[in-house]
Amino acid sequence: MSRLRVQLVQALLCLLFAMPAHAYINPPFLSPTTPHAGQSVSVSVDSGVCDAIADEPGYPQITQNGSHIQVVLLAFRFTDIELCNLPSGVSTFPIGAYAEGVYDVDVVVFYYDEHGNPQNESIGVLPMRVEAAAAAPVGAPTSTPLSLILLAALLCVIALRKQSRVVPSARVCNLNCVTAP
Repeated sequence: MSRLRVQLVQALLCLLFAMPAHAYINPPFLSPTTPHAGQSVSVSVDSGVCDAIADEPGYPQITQNGSHIQVVLLAFRFTDIELCNLPSGVSTFPIGAYAEGVYDVDVVVFYYDEHGNPQNESIGVLPMRVEAAAAAPVGAPTSTPLSLILLAALLCVIALRKQSRVVPSARVCNLNCVTAP
């Protein structure tokens, strides 16, 4: 068998028995999507199997320079399939409350690669629009005793008119309407 055929057979066997990638870190998202001024904002990231976002002291590291906010999350990343047993799920981290305006939130994961070298990887830059603080709710007016008496009187008048139409020969209608003061 020629050397080229052997290499072709080896390549095909490698493709047949190749393991699919199990590591994932999905794009981050903000909660709430459109916060109000002074409202707490959180960033969430879905990850799992070979990648996980850690909730360790000192993380997330949040820095703000004008309208640019950088959020650094600590991550664990494994490339060896034998070590890929990290739980899947969404990790949520509060990043603070902000004044009205438009911001860019850069979410970065910090991890050590397989050789022990520190790595920073941006996993998404999210636009965030913070709206003015929500106005305090205004109570709707409720019925007053006077409005209830007027409503009862109106219903009596309507009832008298309906009764006089039903019995046209009747000259006097006896309808007792009692209203409480």
